[in-house]
Amino acid sequence: MDVISPASTKKDIQLYISNRLEGLRDIFNAADLDALVQKSVGLFEWARLACDYIKGDRYDKTRVIERLGSLLIGTADSGIPIRPLHTSFYAFLEDESKSQGFFVNRSLPESDLAFASLRLMEHGLCFNICSLENSHLPNSAVRNLESRLNESISAELSYSCRFWGRHVQATAFEPSLAKEIEAFFDERLLFWLEALALMENWFTGHAEYVHIITAARDAQEFVRTFGDAILHSTPHLYLSALPFSSPHSTMFRKFAARFPRTPRVINGLITKSHSTARTYRGHAGVMVVATSPDGTCVVWGRESGKDLGGPLNGHASTVWSVAISPDGKRIVSGSNDKTILVWDLETSKPVGNPLLGHTDAVRAVVISPDGTCIVSGSDDKTILVWDVETSKPVGNPLLGHTAFVLSVAISPDGKRIISGSADNTIRVWDKETGQALGTPLQGHTDWVQSVALSPNGHHIVSGSRDTTIRVWDAENGELLCAPLQGHTDDVLSVAVSSDSNLIVSGSADKTIRAWDAATGQAFCGPFEEHTDYVRSVAISLGGIIVSGSDDKTIRMCDLESLIHRVTEAPETSSSSNTFYSVSFVLEGHSIRASRTKDGWFVGPAGSLLLWTPMDLRPSIAHATLVTPDGSSQLDFSSFAHGTSWKECRE
Repeated sequence: MDVISPASTKKDIQLYISNRLEGLRDIFNAADLDALVQKSVGLFEWARLACDYIKGDRYDKTRVIERLGSLLIGTADSGIPIRPLHTSFYAFLEDESKSQGFFVNRSLPESDLAFASLRLMEHGLCFNICSLENSHLPNSAVRNLESRLNESISAELSYSCRFWGRHVQATAFEPSLAKEIEAFFDERLLFWLEALALMENWFTGHAEYVHIITAARDAQEFVRTFGDAILHSTPHLYLSALPFSSPHSTMFRKFAARFPRTPRVINGLITKSHSTARTYRGHAGVMVVATSPDGTCVVWGRESGKDLGGPLNGHASTVWSVAISPDGKRIVSGSNDKTILVWDLETSKPVGNPLLGHTDAVRAVVISPDGTCIVSGSDDKTILVWDVETSKPVGNPLLGHTAFVLSVAISPDGKRIISGSADNTIRVWDKETGQALGTPLQGHTDWVQSVALSPNGHHIVSGSRDTTIRVWDAENGELLCAPLQGHTDDVLSVAVSSDSNLIVSGSADKTIRAWDAATGQAFCGPFEEHTDYVRSVAISLGGIIVSGSDDKTIRMCDLESLIHRVTEAPETSSSSNTFYSVSFVLEGHSIRASRTKDGWFVGPAGSLLLWTPMDLRPSIAHATLVTPDGSSQLDFSSFAHGTSWKECRE
């Protein structure tokens, strides 16, 4: 070795390192390789160890992962992504003070994915991306639509359109990323926007970007109002949705002028947002969750109406109740099989083992506002409180009811539990001690099937088999008004609006009703949205009422839409779907068209001419559409439609 010159040794080490790191040339440039050679100071063993470390050859990854099987899922199946099995392991990895060398900073890759998604959409999205030839056709009638989608929308572009908002929400605020989002709203048509609600918090405290929050809200409202029409026939994003948008909205102000050959307002203005309704069809029996006698749960996206990953299979019998965690990542279900399951919404798999403790059917489950505990009520007459992290009961069962516990609720501060029972009473409990607070609330003459607590914590609302709803003072248990009467059969579900002013109820009489919470007077209804028992109702922050029924559907309607339909003139057509016939004068020719219940004006051979929102479904005179209140008119003289629809754009 003494006769080998240092220069020759250096050259050999350089060649060795270069060959070992051949596959990492995109990371290590010539300067990096030279630095490694210098640090080796002529020692091959140092060079070998350094290369092993850089390439990660020092560990058998498979053996390491297999040993973590109790903490991870997917270790035994290469086709399943590896994920922590329990939320506590997520928390450990993301807390640098605890995990130290194993610390995972999720914000860094999330930021990269957010930037990448926005850039992909910048270059990949375009007008008429799938080259649709005819606006008169629904999407279901477009030739080779599936192959067009595969050719025009790559897997990475599809991913970006669906998940970019999630990556933004998981990223710490960055001005450079905010600029990218600003450009997205300013220059590119908005696609799937279910994640926009998450973005508002991301921009909070950065006043210079407040206009993006406004744009996001407008886009959400746009999708909520016109989503069904766009999904049915995509060209009507431009031909029907934009013309009927509020002129004050970001969508209209930014995009309408770019599509001049669409129906044009010539007299009056559309000044308000429109109402709409949706029906989701599933198995027998926002984010929206439905349960079934077959032991499954189905989860739908609130905006898209599509199920998110298929049924959740795990229970052996009827699923009576479900709840969604505050962060939207977990679902809890209670079943006739006496168990409770916690589900990971992303994987549609149970998290951990079933929660065992009840000795009869679990009728009701709810998650605390801070997401740390689950409360369940059972036919075994008990209530159990569970720790989400350990999946174990906390303290002793809450005892006092003398019959089935049919419903439970938790106060907004998480300190009190409310329960309704087949013993006709309501009880209030201290969650920490498990002790009953005061005496049972008595007044109902039959089973108490649903209880709810107002968001301000002041009122308890109960619905009963005796067909009435009652409102109680949450502090002293006194009735605040006379029973709310109107339903003609069991009241199966009650809910309270976010401002605590409105009560919504669903009944076995197949109707939904709304009530003034302060006076107990009927606010509006009954709404006959279903053809069978209305088992469950909820009301969102935006006034969207969600109802689930034995008719196998879930309905989502905003309150204004329901009120409008109740006061709307009765239908006169004998057709099951057509209101009446009208005439369009388009391009100098008279076209006979029929208006359907869902708002489409349909021409000869079923051609889709135009879609209108529910509250502006109009009468038509010649080439001008006149809205019901006579305040607005639309000019069709420049309307590009049918095979010419692509000319609507400037």
